[in-house]
Amino acid sequence: MDIEAIIRELNQHGVAYGKHYTIGGLGNGIYGIEKMDRFWYSYKAESYNSKTNYNRFDHEEDARAFIIQKAKLAAQSLGVWID
Repeated sequence: MDIEAIIRELNQHGVAYGKHYTIGGLGNGIYGIEKMDRFWYSYKAESYNSKTNYNRFDHEEDARAFIIQKAKLAAQSLGVWID
């Protein structure tokens, strides 16, 4: 599954890009993933101006699974997840 497919899939479940997760961007207390120097990393976007808690993934598939899981949990906790 590519990044665009992840965005489409999560959108179908009521998960909003930039509100519940991000890919390479910033946000207010949301998780994100981005590719740097051949590797994928997860991070937590804080207060729209910084990224913290970087973790490296050896495989892109693991980074994708991470962001799907975190976005789903965020949406469920806010009561917006659609099955």
